[in-house]
Amino acid sequence: MKKHVLFIHSAGSKSEGSGGLINYIADHLDQTFELHAPDMPDPNSPRYAAWKNEIEKNLSLCPGEVILMGHSLGGSVLLKYLAERKVTRTISALFLIAVPYWGTKNWKVDDFILPQDYSAGLASISRLFLYRDQHDEIVPNEHLELYRSDLPRAEVRETAGNGHAFFKGLPELLSDLQKL
Repeated sequence: MKKHVLFIHSAGSKSEGSGGLINYIADHLDQTFELHAPDMPDPNSPRYAAWKNEIEKNLSLCPGEVILMGHSLGGSVLLKYLAERKVTRTISALFLIAVPYWGTKNWKVDDFILPQDYSAGLASISRLFLYRDQHDEIVPNEHLELYRSDLPRAEVRETAGNGHAFFKGLPELLSDLQKL
C-alpha cells in the first residue's frame, strides 16, 4: 500500500509560493508514496476555517496512515488543526517547513495563533520535523527557536541557500521521508 503525503501550501498562489517545492518533492518521490497537494481556498486572503475544512476533506481522501507536510502558513494551519481536533487516524510524521510562529511581534493574526497547549495535539505523531533556511527572508529565525522550545522532540534541519520558498528543493526532507 502506498504511503499518502498530504502537503498544505503557503499563502498566496500555490504555483508561486510552494509550487517549486511541491514539484521538487513530486519529482523525487519513489513509487511507495502518493503526494496530495490540494489548492487551498482563497490563498491570497486565507482564513483558518476554510483551510481547516479543506484539510479535513483531503485527509478523508487518504486511506491508511498519512504523512502531513506544511509549508509556511500551511504548516501553521496544520498545527492549529491538530491542536483543535482529535484526529483518530494514524499520522506517521509531520513535516513543518519555514513555519511562522503567530502571536509574536509583527505576526499577530488571531486566526492563526495556536492555543497554549498545542503540542499536546501532536503527541500521537511519531516523528516531527522542522525545516528552516538560514536565508529565509520572510520568517525570522526566532520563530524556529520558539518551535524548538515548544517541541523538544522535533528533529530540526537548518539549510543554507534556499530562502523561504525552497525553490531549489529540500533534499534533507526527502532523506527524512525515505527513512520513515
